Amino acid sequence: MMNAQSPHRTLLWLAYGCMALTFILGLTWIVSVVIAWSLGRNATVTTSVSHCRWIMRSNLIFVAAMIVATGLILYGMGAESGPSGLVTLIGIGVGVILFVFFSLWYVYRGIRGMINLSHEKAMPVPAQ
Repeated sequence: MMNAQSPHRTLLWLAYGCMALTFILGLTWIVSVVIAWSLGRNATVTTSVSHCRWIMRSNLIFVAAMIVATGLILYGMGAESGPSGLVTLIGIGVGVILFVFFSLWYVYRGIRGMINLSHEKAMPVPAQ
Protein backbone atom coordinates (compact mmCIF):
# COMPACT_ATOMS: atom_id res chain seq x y z
CA MET A 1 0.00 0.00 0.00
CA MET A 2 1.20 3.50 -0.83
CA ASN A 3 0.51 6.23 1.65
CA ALA A 4 -0.92 9.57 0.57
CA GLN A 5 2.47 11.31 0.88
CA SER A 6 4.49 8.75 -1.07
CA PRO A 7 6.87 10.26 -3.65
CA HIS A 8 6.00 7.32 -5.92
CA ARG A 9 2.35 8.31 -5.77
CA THR A 10 3.19 11.92 -6.68
CA LEU A 11 5.29 10.80 -9.64
CA LEU A 12 2.52 8.46 -10.79
CA TRP A 13 0.06 11.37 -10.71
CA LEU A 14 2.54 13.36 -12.79
CA ALA A 15 2.80 10.49 -15.30
CA TYR A 16 -0.99 10.25 -15.59
CA GLY A 17 -1.15 14.03 -15.98
CA CYS A 18 1.33 13.81 -18.86
CA MET A 19 -0.87 11.14 -20.44
CA ALA A 20 -3.83 13.51 -20.23
CA LEU A 21 -1.82 16.34 -21.80
CA THR A 22 -0.84 14.17 -24.78
CA PHE A 23 -3.91 15.27 -26.75
CA ILE A 24 -3.06 18.95 -26.21
CA LEU A 25 0.74 19.02 -26.29
CA GLY A 26 1.51 15.88 -28.27
CA LEU A 27 4.80 14.57 -26.95
CA THR A 28 4.11 14.50 -23.21
CA TRP A 29 3.56 10.75 -23.55
CA ILE A 30 7.36 10.48 -23.71
CA VAL A 31 7.67 12.13 -20.29
CA SER A 32 5.02 9.77 -18.97
CA VAL A 33 6.93 6.71 -20.22
CA VAL A 34 10.23 7.97 -18.81
CA ILE A 35 8.67 8.62 -15.39
CA ALA A 36 6.98 5.21 -15.34
CA TRP A 37 10.10 3.40 -16.55
CA SER A 38 12.45 5.04 -14.05
CA LEU A 39 9.97 4.68 -11.19
CA GLY A 40 9.18 1.06 -12.07
CA ARG A 41 12.86 0.09 -11.97
CA ASN A 42 13.20 1.30 -8.38
CA ALA A 43 9.73 0.58 -7.02
CA THR A 44 9.26 -2.15 -4.45
CA VAL A 45 5.55 -1.67 -3.83
CA THR A 46 3.48 -3.84 -6.16
CA THR A 47 0.87 -1.11 -6.52
CA SER A 48 3.48 1.29 -7.91
CA VAL A 49 4.92 -1.36 -10.22
CA SER A 50 1.49 -2.21 -11.61
CA HIS A 51 0.75 1.45 -12.34
CA CYS A 52 4.14 1.88 -14.02
CA ARG A 53 3.50 -1.11 -16.29
CA TRP A 54 -0.02 0.14 -17.03
CA ILE A 55 1.29 3.58 -18.03
CA MET A 56 4.09 2.20 -20.21
CA ARG A 57 1.84 -0.29 -21.99
CA SER A 58 -0.89 2.30 -22.52
CA ASN A 59 1.50 4.82 -24.04
CA LEU A 60 3.44 2.41 -26.24
CA ILE A 61 0.33 0.69 -27.63
CA PHE A 62 -1.30 4.07 -28.24
CA VAL A 63 1.71 5.43 -30.12
CA ALA A 64 2.02 2.27 -32.23
CA ALA A 65 -1.70 2.45 -33.10
CA MET A 66 -1.42 6.15 -34.02
CA ILE A 67 1.51 5.40 -36.34
CA VAL A 68 -0.50 2.66 -38.10
CA ALA A 69 -3.63 4.84 -38.30
CA THR A 70 -1.68 7.80 -39.69
CA GLY A 71 0.02 5.54 -42.23
CA LEU A 72 -3.32 4.20 -43.43
CA ILE A 73 -4.80 7.69 -43.72
CA LEU A 74 -1.78 9.00 -45.64
CA TYR A 75 -1.77 5.93 -47.88
CA GLY A 76 -5.47 6.39 -48.59
CA MET A 77 -4.95 10.05 -49.43
CA GLY A 78 -2.16 9.29 -51.88
CA ALA A 79 -3.46 6.05 -53.37
CA GLU A 80 -4.07 5.70 -57.08
CA SER A 81 -7.49 4.24 -56.64
CA GLY A 82 -9.02 4.41 -60.10
CA PRO A 83 -12.58 5.44 -60.79
CA SER A 84 -14.19 3.80 -57.77
CA GLY A 85 -12.02 5.39 -55.07
CA LEU A 86 -12.24 2.16 -53.07
CA VAL A 87 -8.60 2.09 -51.94
CA THR A 88 -8.82 5.71 -50.81
CA LEU A 89 -12.06 5.06 -48.97
CA ILE A 90 -10.76 1.93 -47.24
CA GLY A 91 -7.39 3.44 -46.29
CA ILE A 92 -8.82 6.63 -44.86
CA GLY A 93 -11.84 4.89 -43.31
CA VAL A 94 -9.86 2.22 -41.49
CA GLY A 95 -7.27 4.80 -40.40
CA VAL A 96 -9.92 7.10 -38.94
CA ILE A 97 -11.66 4.21 -37.18
CA LEU A 98 -8.35 3.10 -35.63
CA PHE A 99 -7.55 6.68 -34.65
CA VAL A 100 -10.89 7.18 -32.89
CA PHE A 101 -10.92 3.75 -31.23
CA PHE A 102 -7.40 3.98 -29.81
CA SER A 103 -7.89 7.60 -28.74
CA LEU A 104 -10.93 6.58 -26.68
CA TRP A 105 -9.05 3.51 -25.40
CA TYR A 106 -6.15 5.74 -24.30
CA VAL A 107 -8.49 8.12 -22.47
CA TYR A 108 -10.14 5.13 -20.75
CA ARG A 109 -6.74 3.76 -19.67
CA GLY A 110 -5.72 7.13 -18.23
CA ILE A 111 -8.97 7.65 -16.35
CA ARG A 112 -9.02 4.09 -15.00
CA GLY A 113 -5.43 4.46 -13.83
CA MET A 114 -6.18 7.73 -12.06
CA ILE A 115 -9.23 6.27 -10.35
CA ASN A 116 -7.30 3.23 -9.14
CA LEU A 117 -4.39 5.43 -8.01
CA SER A 118 -6.75 7.65 -6.03
CA HIS A 119 -8.13 4.54 -4.29
CA GLU A 120 -4.60 3.11 -3.85
CA LYS A 121 -5.48 0.01 -5.89
CA ALA A 122 -3.10 -1.89 -8.11
CA MET A 123 -3.73 -2.11 -11.84
CA PRO A 124 -4.43 -5.48 -13.45
CA VAL A 125 -1.31 -7.03 -14.92
CA PRO A 126 -1.58 -9.48 -17.83
CA ALA A 127 -0.38 -13.02 -17.23
CA GLN A 128 3.28 -13.46 -18.07
